[in-house]
Amino acid sequence: VLLPMFEGAVEFLESEMDAGRIRRYDARQLVITAYGAVLSYLSDTPLIATLTGDDPLSPEALAARRDHVLDVLRNALIP
Repeated sequence: VLLPMFEGAVEFLESEMDAGRIRRYDARQLVITAYGAVLSYLSDTPLIATLTGDDPLSPEALAARRDHVLDVLRNALIP
């Protein structure tokens, strides 16, 4: 079920790399890394709540996390 979405993401990243809009990486590994960042955040919410004292699933925390992950990926991928 997930394979078509995975392959689509890989193809998109590879086309952006070919066009020079993002730095060349192993697209498959990049998708898995991004997926892992999201999955671990969601599966570790009790730990994150204990560490931060905040609700990691609040709209504000999710927006902050989204912005952070996008910033990290953007900075890693800018050519």
